[in-house]
Amino acid sequence: MHEEESFQSVPRARMAPPVDAGTGFLRPKQPGWPKAIGVICIVVGALGVLMTILGIVSQSLMSKFIEMAPPEQVDELKRAIEAAEPWKPWTYTLSAISAALAVMLIVGGVRLTRRRASAAGLLQMYAVLRMGIVAAVGVITYKIQQSALAGNSDVPASAAQALAVGQSLFAIAWGWALPIFLLIWFARRRIKDEVRGWSEMVTNP
Repeated sequence: MHEEESFQSVPRARMAPPVDAGTGFLRPKQPGWPKAIGVICIVVGALGVLMTILGIVSQSLMSKFIEMAPPEQVDELKRAIEAAEPWKPWTYTLSAISAALAVMLIVGGVRLTRRRASAAGLLQMYAVLRMGIVAAVGVITYKIQQSALAGNSDVPASAAQALAVGQSLFAIAWGWALPIFLLIWFARRRIKDEVRGWSEMVTNP
């Protein structure tokens, strides 16, 4: 009994905190936000590439969709195709740029998970360019929706206008969410100092 009590009274051994082999000082615990945000960027970028490819393929197969559509939806699909036809060069160009930006986001996310200082500038550049592309897509979407709904006698002109504006604003707000977050996040002083520390760690190992 006494032996059991004495054994329980012995304090448990604690693991020593990590020590830098070069300096002998304790290594501070690294924050987890670079990996979390980096993974989000990689996933969003991969989805962006996939959605861009699917969008281009669906545009090229639009005539097939009309053949498979129910009779009551054929006229509506034809109006949508006719409304989008004048904007095809723009939509294909913006789709190609969007795919390139999605790849940039993936590269920035990978660098961020590895705590590379260049990730901050790359993701900020992505954010600015992405906001411009999203705005352009929103304007084109508004024009296409307005033209398509204008030929629909079942929808009043005021309702068609409001619907086109609403869809475009929602698309812009959704597309701007991540870029705005990235710009705000990397503009914080604490984050700037931490990223600068990554640069110093690389140049002065």
